[in-house]
Amino acid sequence: MALFEIYTKKRGFDDNNEHILIYRDRISYTALICPPLWFLLNKNFFLVPYYIAIIFLLYAISIYFGSTIMIFGIIFIHLFFGFQSNLIREWLLNLRDYKLEMIVASESQISAYNTYRNNKENEVILNDNSTQNKSGTGSGDEEAILNIF
Repeated sequence: MALFEIYTKKRGFDDNNEHILIYRDRISYTALICPPLWFLLNKNFFLVPYYIAIIFLLYAISIYFGSTIMIFGIIFIHLFFGFQSNLIREWLLNLRDYKLEMIVASESQISAYNTYRNNKENEVILNDNSTQNKSGTGSGDEEAILNIF
């Protein structure tokens, strides 16, 4: 079983019309080996100049302190982007108005999507039942118990 992150973005005024993204929560080997390639594949073009600037800064520091600073700095940067790629992706999706809806343990993306849809349907049914109870269609005893909690 794997963990999948489900992100949603409302497309319009209708609550049912949403854009859904499903990503597997794992280490990105592309970001570990070549972060600029990972940036380009995930349409994060603005991060490429930052990566190049950090490499140039490491090069400038290594001129004065030796080449080991450059080697360990590059290894650290690649490890950072490889292991933190999920957090970077979540941050960038939040900038694009996506929100993390749920994290699902599932076998595949399709079963994660089905779990998400079943959860949404149950949520709608629960909301409908709670509005019926508030409208006075339920018995008085049930309303009193619900109002206590």
